[in-house]
Order: sequence, then structure tokens, then C-alpha cells
Amino acid sequence: MKKLFKKVISIAVLSLVVIGAASCGGNANTTEPAAEETTTEATTADAAQDDDSDSSAALGLTKFKTVDEYAKSDILKEQMESIKDSFAGTFEFDIYGEGNTFVYEYKYVDQIADSLVETTKETLDSSLESQKSVFVNIANTLPTVVEMDKADAKVAVRYLNADGTLITEAEFNAE
Repeated sequence: MKKLFKKVISIAVLSLVVIGAASCGGNANTTEPAAEETTTEATTADAAQDDDSDSSAALGLTKFKTVDEYAKSDILKEQMESIKDSFAGTFEFDIYGEGNTFVYEYKYVDQIADSLVETTKETLDSSLESQKSVFVNIANTLPTVVEMDKADAKVAVRYLNADGTLITEAEFNAE
């Protein structure tokens, strides 16, 4: 029962991860999500938040000790492979933990020309801002699967050029 509930919670968080990855990792020329995507994001996020950490504690479930342990878990890694495949040819995609921060890292496969970096940054920043609620909801959900206080939970999204230089990044705190 504990494993099943842990898996359900992880899948709920993963659903938010997928939504966040899909909405921010798509075409760099797209800055606004479709109305359907926004509705799906809100519904998924609401469902995940309903399974708050109190539920985990009440059932006596063991949480991951760190965000990085959770990011490296078999539960997430298996699911992330399909996401990585969807970005093939555009981004290399990775997730990992840094302290209490769950990090999404997108690295362009092809180098963005210096003359286009600023425009690309502006487009990505706009997309990240439009998806703020998704990442805040992911941060809100992290304490359901990781031993941490909600006030400490964060999500970071980083976009790197093919040579590894940072194009832009944003950090979202749990609310």
C-alpha cells in the first residue's frame, strides 16, 4: 500500500513535470499556452495538491530524503525517458536536485547564434512567466514526496546554449 501511494503521488508530481516540460520546452517561437493546456495544468495541479503531505504522513509513507534522490528515483527516471525522446533534435533534457530545488535543465542541441540569443532569451522568459503557476504548483507538491518544509521547496528552470552557456533561468517558490 505504501509503495502504491508513493507511486501515485510521484505520478501526480510527474504529471506536473510533464506539463511544465512540454509547455516550456516546445517551440521557442511560442510564448502562450493553448487554452486547453492551461485547463489541464490547473486540473492536474489541483489534484496533486489535494494529495498533500498530510496524506502521506497519515498513511505512514516514507518520503525521499532529498530532492536529488527523488529526481534520480526509478519512478521519475523511467517516466522522463519519453519526455527526453519528445525533445530529441531540439533539447537535451535533464532533471536533478540542488538542495531543496528541483531543476529542469534544457540544453539546445544546436548552438543558438550570438545574434539570436537575446531574442531567444526574451521568448523563453515570456514563456516561463506564462507558466509560473505550473512551476509554483510543482514546488507546492514537492513536500508530498520529499522530506522538506513547503516554505523551502523550489523549482528552477534553466535553458543552456549548446556550448553550455546559460541563456536564461527562472526560479519558482512554493506558495
